[in-house]
Amino acid sequence: MIRIAIATAALLLTACQSDAPRTPETAADFVANHPDRAARLFAALDLEQPKLSSVRAAVERDDLVAASEALLDYYRTSNNGQWLRNTLGVHDPGGFDTDVVALADAALADEFLLQGVRGKVARLPSGDIDWHGQGPRDDFQWAIFVNRHFMLLALQKAFAENGRTEYIEYINRHLQDWIANNYPAAEGESDKHLPANWRPMSSASRLLQVWPQLFYYLRDVDAFSPATRLMMLSSVPEQVEHLKRYHRRKHNHAIKEMSGLGHAAAAWPEFRDAPDWRDYSVQIMDEEIRLQVYPSGVQKELASHYHRTVLEYVAQYAAFSARAGVELPSDFVALVESMVDYLALTMTPDGHVILNNNSDRDFVRDKIADWAGFFGRDDLRYIASHGKHGTAPDGLASRFFGYAGLLVSRSGWGADAQWSYFNIGPWGVSHQHNDKLHVSLSVGDRNLLVDTGRVSYKSDDPIRRHIVETAAHNTILVDGKGQGPRELENAEPMTGVAVTTVDYDFAVGRYTDGYPGIEGEATHTRALFYLRDGYWIVADRVETDRPRDIEVLWHFHPDTTPAVDSSDVVTGDPGVANLRIHPVGSGEWSIDIVSGVLDPEPQGWYSPVYNTVLPAPTARYRSRIDGTATFAWVLDTAEGDVASHRIESVAATGDSIRFTLDGNDYEFQLGADGSLGRNGDRLFPL
Repeated sequence: MIRIAIATAALLLTACQSDAPRTPETAADFVANHPDRAARLFAALDLEQPKLSSVRAAVERDDLVAASEALLDYYRTSNNGQWLRNTLGVHDPGGFDTDVVALADAALADEFLLQGVRGKVARLPSGDIDWHGQGPRDDFQWAIFVNRHFMLLALQKAFAENGRTEYIEYINRHLQDWIANNYPAAEGESDKHLPANWRPMSSASRLLQVWPQLFYYLRDVDAFSPATRLMMLSSVPEQVEHLKRYHRRKHNHAIKEMSGLGHAAAAWPEFRDAPDWRDYSVQIMDEEIRLQVYPSGVQKELASHYHRTVLEYVAQYAAFSARAGVELPSDFVALVESMVDYLALTMTPDGHVILNNNSDRDFVRDKIADWAGFFGRDDLRYIASHGKHGTAPDGLASRFFGYAGLLVSRSGWGADAQWSYFNIGPWGVSHQHNDKLHVSLSVGDRNLLVDTGRVSYKSDDPIRRHIVETAAHNTILVDGKGQGPRELENAEPMTGVAVTTVDYDFAVGRYTDGYPGIEGEATHTRALFYLRDGYWIVADRVETDRPRDIEVLWHFHPDTTPAVDSSDVVTGDPGVANLRIHPVGSGEWSIDIVSGVLDPEPQGWYSPVYNTVLPAPTARYRSRIDGTATFAWVLDTAEGDVASHRIESVAATGDSIRFTLDGNDYEFQLGADGSLGRNGDRLFPL
């Protein structure tokens, strides 16, 4: 009976009011201008809930205006969304400005800052926003971020600072424009075939990070119009059902999409299907976190930026679920804690994540400190404070993550510690780079050897195409060609390939998946030895069925100034940590250093964050080998000048390279199995 009454009331109002205002402000405007939407809203609510009795009574009287007003009165006075009512949304446009009022003032003129790029939001001849506009760089990601509505949080925060109602009026227009012009929801074969306005991640962003925050925080602000609030409510079920249909699986997107769906259920439990939304999100979230995260706590895309974002979405999900009385699986929080451990144990001395696969150089030290308080963990507090507070973690400072195949070596937890990252693991289930056997190296806040980042996701950008390839990483090219795809993930942790001791760390990996474009076959085995508080030795073996041109690449941070010193490459920047790379073996190398090259192929670029790319020096060692060859590199650091090491007694035979370095004897044995051999001792100080 109630649904028939709703339809009748909507038709009567449509017939009686032909001069409705273009931008609705009141509840009556909403019903008159959007009768079908009003009908869908009240049909979607669970009017059997006692707390909605006044809404039900108005609907039964065929008075949708009174029902709308009663609904808004309920939301003003109910206990819903207590975690949202006095908390500003987190403004994250992906830029660098801290002056939120300046951002908001620019937004009033349709100028947005998204992912570090400023641009005008395109408008159609009608005056409505072009929700498919790709911004100043013709980038689909711009359209996606416009549709996520993050910039509205800047307006909300600016209003909280100075009370200017112009900000709220812009929010009204922006939201009403989107809701009115983006229904019905787009359809496609999968989420990848959907336009920016209906990508599931866009809906998830709105429902997790923007709409509930605006709806509840502005509940008593008169300028936040009743029509806008009602239009938002009417759009929630549309977006949730679309999320359920198109959400991703085994991808970081799925975590955020389920967080958005679950947040909608928690924020607006008055919808009839809210319990189903909640149960569905709990089921898929539990499945996804186990599909996406190794037991050791590493997110399987092996991109630290997305590990961090997944962790934050899962944490938000757990927090609002607890506040809404939703019970999660008992080991859910334990898995979240293991994800925090991974970030803390791999964090660089200057507080950033590993730059690997499609990552930005995210700063996480403050977040680790927050997690230390949340979990009551003194060891996390110790890591976040460089040992000033808390207690030292159990075990060694270096860690090998067997499922992910990542060795992070460090001299300790201090601010000036040596740190390196060695990748011998799988490709990752998404956001991959062709980077197996890559090495990064830092000392304190001085980044020396780097991964080159992600730049953007524009497929027509030559630097973007370059930065995912082997040529953008610290490994080797064979006949000018790089690696191809490899295994996506490990079913079991890697064993027999790494060892960490009090005195040194060692790991060995092997790339055997081919170099697309070469004739014949070639494989690359690389071992890394780190003498704690000392130096690194990297040993390479190229096995090949014919002569090859070999190119070994070392990518330096833009702040360094490397130069060729005989057969070495060394940085000589005063007053900071420097690096010397010294080749070991009988081969002859030609050496050059390039930076910011585009032609004939890009080389020498570095992207610390999305949409930012900087010229960066890259040292290229080139040699011609007649067949299978073994060679090594000594990587040493020091503040100021880095002295040359005394290398003697070099002998490379078969799969072994043996030499004396500063009076210490070393031997690398790089067999075809790519393992350490018995007792993990194939590389050792003799």
